[in-house]
Amino acid sequence: MKVAILLTCHNRRDLTRRLMDSLAISLREAAWEYQIFANDDGSTDGTNEIIKAAIEGSIVINGSGDDYWNGGMNRAWKTAKGQGFENFLWLNDDVVLFPDAIPLLEEEVEATGHSELVVGAVRDSSGIDRTYGRVAMQGPNIIGNISYRVMSEMERNLPANTMHGNCVFVPKVAFDELGMLDPYFKHQMGDFDYGVRACQKGIGISECASIVGICDEHPFSGSLYDASLQSGQLTRQMKHPTGMPSPLEWTRFVSRISVWKAPIVFLRAGIRVMFPRIWALFRQSDDEPSQRFGRD
Repeated sequence: MKVAILLTCHNRRDLTRRLMDSLAISLREAAWEYQIFANDDGSTDGTNEIIKAAIEGSIVINGSGDDYWNGGMNRAWKTAKGQGFENFLWLNDDVVLFPDAIPLLEEEVEATGHSELVVGAVRDSSGIDRTYGRVAMQGPNIIGNISYRVMSEMERNLPANTMHGNCVFVPKVAFDELGMLDPYFKHQMGDFDYGVRACQKGIGISECASIVGICDEHPFSGSLYDASLQSGQLTRQMKHPTGMPSPLEWTRFVSRISVWKAPIVFLRAGIRVMFPRIWALFRQSDDEPSQRFGRD
């Protein structure tokens, strides 16, 4: 079976090198044939050359410089699709894979009969906490809040509501039904949206038998959760594609789950944009997923 590995990068040369080096090691034990399609979204730090040097034959696509995660992944995906690939593996460039990551993914794909999305869960570098993987969600509640959490290893046999996109295998059957990421999203929410759509179509979200790598969460300092940010900094962070989904993006995602609550969500998201400091004081920590993918 031929599989296209999709990733998108922007000026994170050292992180990208770590991913590519770990991927090269894991691919030595692969049973399937793989081709890498990497979208380089206007990097100026030599990321392009690092990808090509790490694994021979890697295809690097020159992004627009304004692709961000969702757009960059779709650009790589479209290129791979154009070359006849029908099975795909998403990877974030800040993941470090374990040597058995690719064999673990292949094993789970076979176990599910190539009929489900397969997530490779990752942990932080301390080895204590899962950071990204399958996701359990609740809501939206009466005021439009959605709570979500990474599911534990003990919940591996329980159904998930969606997943993070750090390491996800998309088999042909899922791709034929769902297509690519929704281009309505610029940076965040595309992976959550894809998982929700999969579940709505009866496509399950499975998980590898063990952790496949390391991916630390984004630092608290300087993020939207940092109470020391000045109002101007908070506003810029919130309106930046890597800060928070726009009100329209967040409303579109929530409407997948509950159409009638979408107007409430849009109103709350609009208040968040107009009055970010008030929002920062009163928001719930589990509301509106953010900080999906780092970019300078």
